[in-house]
Amino acid sequence: MAKDPIRVLVTGAAGQIGYALVPMIARGAMLGPDQPVIIHMLDIVPAAEALKGVKMELIDAAFPLLKGVVATTDVVEACKGVDVAVMVGGFPRKEGMERKDVMSKNVSIYKAQASALEKHAAPDCKVLVVANPANTNALILKEFAPSFPEKNITCLTRLDHNRALGQISERLNVHVGDVKNVIIWGNHSSTQYPDINHATVDTGNGLKPVRELVGDDPWLNAEFITTVQQRGAAIIKARKLSSALSAASSACDHVHDWVLGTPKGTWVSMGVYSDGSYGIPPGIIYSFPVTCEKGEWSIVQGLKIDEFSREKMDATAKELPTTTSPASPVRGCYRPSVRPLPVLVLLFCLRIKMNEIMKEFQQGLIEVEMEAENLLLARHQLVENDRVRQGNREALTALRKRARTTKTSVPLPFESIMRDVESRPLVKEICATCGDHDSKEKTWLMFPGTDLFASIPFHAAHTILEKDQTLFDYESKKLQSYVKEKSFSISEKGVLADKISPGVLRALVTLTDKPKVEEED
Repeated sequence: MAKDPIRVLVTGAAGQIGYALVPMIARGAMLGPDQPVIIHMLDIVPAAEALKGVKMELIDAAFPLLKGVVATTDVVEACKGVDVAVMVGGFPRKEGMERKDVMSKNVSIYKAQASALEKHAAPDCKVLVVANPANTNALILKEFAPSFPEKNITCLTRLDHNRALGQISERLNVHVGDVKNVIIWGNHSSTQYPDINHATVDTGNGLKPVRELVGDDPWLNAEFITTVQQRGAAIIKARKLSSALSAASSACDHVHDWVLGTPKGTWVSMGVYSDGSYGIPPGIIYSFPVTCEKGEWSIVQGLKIDEFSREKMDATAKELPTTTSPASPVRGCYRPSVRPLPVLVLLFCLRIKMNEIMKEFQQGLIEVEMEAENLLLARHQLVENDRVRQGNREALTALRKRARTTKTSVPLPFESIMRDVESRPLVKEICATCGDHDSKEKTWLMFPGTDLFASIPFHAAHTILEKDQTLFDYESKKLQSYVKEKSFSISEKGVLADKISPGVLRALVTLTDKPKVEEED
């Protein structure tokens, strides 16, 4: 009997991780090879065209398990009826940024999404938060979706878990599938504690402890830990972009084991709501070793914790935000050791009984901050588009200089006809850029976004660049219009003092539009 499709929401679906994740879901990597799915994709307005492209690719791939695709910028539409929500969207972390630097920017995003999920998702919807800082974002989502069961909100530390497995397999030169039961304790950050004290390797002659097989305690207690902790930063340094493929794969692993269960005798790492196990303060989202069965996770109990591990586990716990007891009038406060959050973020996180007027005021602040985040993202995209557009223009200029004739020296069509009347065709195609340049002569052209070069006909090369230039000009114009519209809209609400400086605002609203470019069909 055919199964009913499961609805899976992916936020930030037009981004790197989302683009890698949705085909994995459609292929069955997340929920099983016989489980039909309907994928809901959500992203911000400036990414609407890219989101449309992702939907087209999913349709073109003709995945047998994919029963439908919803692509939208409306959070309510995206959340309707979803059974699983993978929260990938968030303010992007850039090279040199710590997770705490992007913490405050994600509050307004997750507040709105939490509200929509609470009202419109399926009653038993399972939520996985991927966007960093993942533990904190998961707690924010829980705070603003109080009716959601605590066990239904988790965050991704499976990526760190898999990284630890990979490091051990590389060190011992064994298959990664033979290594199991590493643990990631704490926060998905540079303070996390990768623990191998209970990990084993299947040697073919039984299970043996990792520590015994490695035989190098200084490496296990130092270099191994820092390598796993800083792996994300190392990837950003190498790619100039954050982890995408490995993050998407780990998200699939996380949901797969949560829904379908972990193998007997094996545990995995998940960021879950602490119940006080292992002396970790309750009320924080903390990574524990868990087993899963019938859609429920359970923290593995009774593991021996040595003094070294205790110190590492407590250190990472101190970095995390917590909630106080339900009786307290204030929840979501941060520990004193953590840098205080901006005033707006505190207003969002503190659950205070407010009258109707204050609630309306708070909602207005949320809307303004969301518009400001979208504005800054659009501005970043505009700058990046201009950089690529300028490079394309320089390449096009160089090609035009190589042409044997210029546009002004192209002969009249009548002269060409008369000159070719005896031995060549009566009509000769004249290119506005290269004139009667030999169309078979080749030149080198680099593929955009790569280091690959190809030798292609000169005429084809400049034609490609000219079409790309037209597209870049059009996209820049759209982004400029969006940035100006949002800038004026936000400035009229008069609450930008702590969000965008007046100098930046003036720069945004005084952008000069480029000459009108006709859109191609």
